Amino acid sequence: MSSARHTATVEAMADPVAAWRGPTTTTAATVPVFFISGPIIDKLKLNPGTGTAGGENPVTNALGYFVNLVGDVVGGSVPPNFDKSTHGFSADLVAMVFTENAKENPWKTTYAEEAGFKPGDSIVTHFSAYLGNANIDHDSKTGQRLLTTLSTGLLGSASGLASCLADYDATYAINNKVSFAFIVLCPEHAATIAKDFPDRPRLHAGNGGHAVQVLLAGNLRSGQGLRSL
Repeated sequence: MSSARHTATVEAMADPVAAWRGPTTTTAATVPVFFISGPIIDKLKLNPGTGTAGGENPVTNALGYFVNLVGDVVGGSVPPNFDKSTHGFSADLVAMVFTENAKENPWKTTYAEEAGFKPGDSIVTHFSAYLGNANIDHDSKTGQRLLTTLSTGLLGSASGLASCLADYDATYAINNKVSFAFIVLCPEHAATIAKDFPDRPRLHAGNGGHAVQVLLAGNLRSGQGLRSL
């Protein structure tokens, strides 16, 4: 990847909205997450399909390794100081990098376009996340049933939503909580949901009285670190 794309990624990490300091010094096993959208996917021959975040993707794996080196070497986030993660996680070595599968997006509009970019723009989005889980559903035939499965699975993995501050420089308050979660869908499940919800659905699952926003198919509305490549 060119230096310009590396620069865009670092700028996304440095965006105050992304709040990199908190996730990289917490005792929890948070990991950096990056979504790449736009024509850069085809230009660099990235993989938006099966195994998009897996180990057989040299370019995105190199990007994931690079950003963690920035955090470790430049930011000094290594255990035990200042990375306090109790157990750590393999994504501390190679960050999670997904590429948006625009060609099989049943809602047509890409995240880049929803975020205000033009169809020809390439962007990288960054935020940090707790370790997720795989929501397996081989039976649901309708979008509503599938969303029920996904929201139930989310409740089992969203403990951080009740305890972590959205703004770590502000005081503890009911409105200063991590307020979103994300779900990455395979094309089959996205198509099933789109049949019932031709306009991208906004799903909320109760979590101790807090709303959990489920963001579908990698099309994030979180407003986290966002930069043009």
